[in-house]
Amino acid sequence: MTTAILPEKNNESDLLRTADGVLLKTALSRVSRRSKIKAFLLVLPLFAFIMISFVVPIGQMLFRSVNNDSFYSNMPLMTAWFENNTIATVPDESAFAALAADLAVAKKDRTIGQVATRLNYEVAGSRSLFTSTARDVKKFKAPFKETFISYNKSWGNLELWTAMYGASQKY
Repeated sequence: MTTAILPEKNNESDLLRTADGVLLKTALSRVSRRSKIKAFLLVLPLFAFIMISFVVPIGQMLFRSVNNDSFYSNMPLMTAWFENNTIATVPDESAFAALAADLAVAKKDRTIGQVATRLNYEVAGSRSLFTSTARDVKKFKAPFKETFISYNKSWGNLELWTAMYGASQKY
């Protein structure tokens, strides 16, 4: 029967050391850490470029797909009217009065283009309807409902009002 001779446990003097006396294991871990940091620093500009060029714009596009508040923020009286009323038929006089006030303010603030573009996504031709009406809305007199509809028959279109209702929602 033969027995294996086990080597004695190494004491610290038996461990490998570098030329300057540092343990080899410690020196290798330092070099490995430095090389990982160098590799990370080399990749960092590319990573930043990809984030700025691709990820951020895609994220913004996804956010805008659910948050398009151009109508909501620029037509506050219409938004308030839509919060308190439902759309089943063409709205009443108070809705047209709110529309006249909001169009006048949007024309003055130069935000009518944003509102009109937002609604043009839903109803074709509504951009020109909104911009032309905003130019002339200061001339309108009460009763506003008849004035708007006589100005352009599209204001009596329920599809347009349904699109405005949908655009008045923040999300």
